[in-house]
Amino acid sequence: MCPRDQLRSCVGGSALLILFPFILAFSFPAARAQQPQNQAREYERDGRLALEQKNYAAAVRDFQLTLKLDPSSAVAHSGLGIALRENGHLSEAIGEFQKAVKLEPQGWEARYLLAQTFILLGDFKNAAAALRLVLQLQPGYPDALYNLAMAEWKAGDRRAATRDFRNLLSLQPRDSSTHFHLGLLLRETGDAWDALTEFQTASALQPRDFQTRCELGWTLVGLQHFDEAVKEFQGVLQADPRYAPAHYGVGVVRELTDEGDYGASEFREAIRLKPDFADAHIHLAHVMVEQRNFTEAMAALRTASRLKPDDPAIHLVRGLYFKSQGDPQHALEEVRKSVELAPQVPQAHYELGLLLRQRMELENAAGEFRKAIKLSPADGPSLLNLAQILGLQGKTKASHEAMRQFRELRENRDTLRMAQAYNDTGIRLAEGSDLNAGIGYFQSAVDLRPDYSEFRRNLAKALFQAGKLEEAGKEYGAAIRLNPRDWQAYCGLGETLAQQDRVLDGIKEVEYAVQLNPRYAQAYDLLGRLYQRVGDAPRAEAALAQAKSLEPPTNLQMPKAGAEAGVPPVPQAEPRPKL
Repeated sequence: MCPRDQLRSCVGGSALLILFPFILAFSFPAARAQQPQNQAREYERDGRLALEQKNYAAAVRDFQLTLKLDPSSAVAHSGLGIALRENGHLSEAIGEFQKAVKLEPQGWEARYLLAQTFILLGDFKNAAAALRLVLQLQPGYPDALYNLAMAEWKAGDRRAATRDFRNLLSLQPRDSSTHFHLGLLLRETGDAWDALTEFQTASALQPRDFQTRCELGWTLVGLQHFDEAVKEFQGVLQADPRYAPAHYGVGVVRELTDEGDYGASEFREAIRLKPDFADAHIHLAHVMVEQRNFTEAMAALRTASRLKPDDPAIHLVRGLYFKSQGDPQHALEEVRKSVELAPQVPQAHYELGLLLRQRMELENAAGEFRKAIKLSPADGPSLLNLAQILGLQGKTKASHEAMRQFRELRENRDTLRMAQAYNDTGIRLAEGSDLNAGIGYFQSAVDLRPDYSEFRRNLAKALFQAGKLEEAGKEYGAAIRLNPRDWQAYCGLGETLAQQDRVLDGIKEVEYAVQLNPRYAQAYDLLGRLYQRVGDAPRAEAALAQAKSLEPPTNLQMPKAGAEAGVPPVPQAEPRPKL
């Protein structure tokens, strides 16, 4: 495979494909039995040399001369295709590769070049078809499998792309690039838990890959587990204080948790380190609007507009700016533009609904609030505004239903807040000297919210510490049923089973925990000790070495599942949450 940074650069650019380093030393199909004329062979040799020297104009000339003497040379058609492609003539290159394929239908190389060029043209459907044929002729070719997954992803076939990324990992399980891109794809499809595992795996394979750690942080942000997201971003900054995206990540979390001053400081630092960081300018502008520092807000918006003129978040923040300035007409125009550019952002629909309600355009306002609720069912302010508008319109039954949903949502959040308070108290007591009192508080949290895996896991841990192994095992099992991706619950269950002299069963649970989170040092340490108990010295040594090599355990609490926490899905189109 080619270098990781090249793979990443393709994701963000117009071309997904990597022009692999070996392409200029391309192994062309064997010559036909009928040898070309001596002069044609000389031109062909000169063409290959020109390709190696990246003299593409000369290569075009030499291969064209070859084909005048020997028009049936698949080698010359492929070489001419490469030279044309490197000069930017993609359509002509495709024609040459197709001729080479027709002349050598059993040769995979020309098909692979053809597929690459389709990708560069953005024709992902034809690229995928060509790559499937390559893999029939050259089964298990990892670069073709990677490009096939990428082409399928861009063509909109996420299921096939996920399958082929996983097929590639079965061939190259330690390929951190594939784990990274699979994580991006899974997050885009809303499978944040599997995405988290892929990013954890990629990070374990490449601990100093800061982009992976930041994507891990963004996944945690999407799950609204902000403390752990900050730990990831700050871990990057400990290694490299000048890594602007990590400052930006910390800033977004501070902004989301109503710590605007801290967020603004991080955005300013990100901008100082990377002045063309458009997203940092946008978020700084948002914080400044909220703090009514309109001069700095407008300056940040101007810079962002120059750097990223079509970003819908710029229009949304500009709309909030005009709204704060008492200019509802310009605010309406900007927010409408934001909705047009990004109709999947609930906050934009909510803000548009507020502006339309202010103009007494009640039916249109209700429509925007409905869109916001559809995108984010836990959007309480939109539910409340919708209920009020329906009441003004005399739609009593619909108004009462919307108000019922709003009150139910508020009651649910109040219950969760109380349960969280019991849970926090339980943690404090269990970490102190009153374990039995801690168990009581954890039980109260579970009684209030029996559907919350984190509370059950904490109760299980306290029960284990109190020696109540059977009860602990039941609670760990309940936590896993609620959240099958909870690596801490699997580790705890494994430790509980081992304590009950079911060591082999315990090993299976802990092994699964490190599959879910390959950076889980505590689980590797436990696994090493369990391997020692069954006399498996080599595996014990390896697990303990892995535990030692990882960062010190951070007591990472498992993020709450989206439905469980009542949070919206992870943002799909970009790594930062929309304003």
